[in-house]
Amino acid sequence: MSVSPDIIDRLWERTEPFVFITRAQFDQTLVGWDIESHEIDGGLHYVTLVKGPEFHFDILSEKRPFTMHRVRACLKPILKRYGYVTTRTPKRESRQQRFNKIVGFKRTGEDEFFVHYRMNAEDVRWSR
Repeated sequence: MSVSPDIIDRLWERTEPFVFITRAQFDQTLVGWDIESHEIDGGLHYVTLVKGPEFHFDILSEKRPFTMHRVRACLKPILKRYGYVTTRTPKRESRQQRFNKIVGFKRTGEDEFFVHYRMNAEDVRWSR
């Protein structure tokens, strides 16, 4: 993980109220993830987390939208490499679930905490 400790701190601050784990356990869950911060106009805007075909993001600044163009730019290399991309959304986050559907993810199931999604490259024209 080559991202700055400040980014991890900000992710923890946003995650901590919703989880029942320690900071050390949280840090351990990030092992193996490719975490990349993205700036817009010189300011930190969002963070992407990728591990194999799994993708997640967190918007750290609401000043600029996480546009469809930016989403596709993040997903395209995953789709090219694996032929699909997965993500999951907390059950209580209906806004994020709607966003996943708009982007092109299809619901594949759920567990106790999350709704699971998958997008196949052959189903998405822009992924080529």
